[in-house]
Amino acid sequence: MTWLGHVLLAVAIPIAVSAADQNAPQFKSYGFTIDTAGFLIQSIPTDTDARASGKEVARLSLPPTNGYAPNVIVLIQSCPPAGLAKFSEVAKEYFRDNNIALLDSHFVSDSEWVLECNTSSQGAVYHFYTRVLRKEDKLYLTTATATADQWTTLSAKLKSCVDSFLFLKPDNPTPASN
Repeated sequence: MTWLGHVLLAVAIPIAVSAADQNAPQFKSYGFTIDTAGFLIQSIPTDTDARASGKEVARLSLPPTNGYAPNVIVLIQSCPPAGLAKFSEVAKEYFRDNNIALLDSHFVSDSEWVLECNTSSQGAVYHFYTRVLRKEDKLYLTTATATADQWTTLSAKLKSCVDSFLFLKPDNPTPASN
């Protein structure tokens, strides 16, 4: 799958809380930590090639309401040679072409892009909040997804989880500042 295909998995296709602290699970083999307070950890793949092949490495969910479980996923993929800025341009073009409403998009730094969007699928409207972080030749996409109705009450919790993503310091389990 291409890198654009992976951004679609993390941002455009719906899938079925506080800052990170010392009690947050550390996904050491992938080099990050994320606060899972209040979330069920649905799966942590053991695929050691996930970083190279662009796969989901963590899925956290809240209890379902009205048939959908709000969730946060972490996906790691290769960064395109043109970098994060080009990645965002291509993603925005895809959103425009596919009627995905981009509500917010901004760069926090050269290595961090934050975006929010809405899209409809199977009669429901879904809201996404994504942080894309570049580290070396990889992109780490952390995405919260909920229905628009769920978003009104759960956005703070979901955003807090996404924003808690931190890289671990090399050879040290203490989170590094991103």
